Amino acid sequence: MLVSFYGFCMEVNLWHLDQ
Repeated sequence: MLVSFYGFCMEVNLWHLDQ
C-alpha cells in the first residue's frame, strides 16, 4: 500500500512538472 501511495505521489509530481 505504501509503495502504491509513493508511486502515486511520484506520478503527481511528474504531472505538475510537465505543466
